[in-house]
Amino acid sequence: MLRVGLEKIVDLGTSAVPLSHVFASGDRFRITLTANHAGYIALLDRGPKGRLECLWPATGGAAPIAADETVVVPPGGSLRFDEAAGTEMIRIAFTVAPTSPPLAQLLDPAARAPAPGAMSQIRLRGVDPDATPNRNDVASYFTGEIVEHGIFVIDLALAHRPRR
Repeated sequence: MLRVGLEKIVDLGTSAVPLSHVFASGDRFRITLTANHAGYIALLDRGPKGRLECLWPATGGAAPIAADETVVVPPGGSLRFDEAAGTEMIRIAFTVAPTSPPLAQLLDPAARAPAPGAMSQIRLRGVDPDATPNRNDVASYFTGEIVEHGIFVIDLALAHRPRR
């Protein structure tokens, strides 16, 4: 299971908002991630040339996460919506083992083909929202089969409208 939360930066603090929240251009936010299994996690974004790029971690790989650890992305900072209103697609990828090549290259059909045999170790699994959320927690819980050398993928569509 992977818990995904959004925190909108307001004044000097944060406010938890549901994944369906519509932001305004210029709003700042951060993402909280908690996995019930130790592994590696990365946030990916479609770059200006249409290729999947690593949004976090800055190293371009995947960051380790311990079981039941909550990771705030970006650590000690925030992400900001630009002035071009629309929907931003952020892909969260979790794997139980490190991958080579990096996750962005493995998950992007537009990327060069990985070395022979690399994709045979990866099995994508379906991801479903958990139907029994805690009413006091606005985060979303996703469940899906995580197998050794598998990748658990969640695509977030974060909407933002023009600032009024």
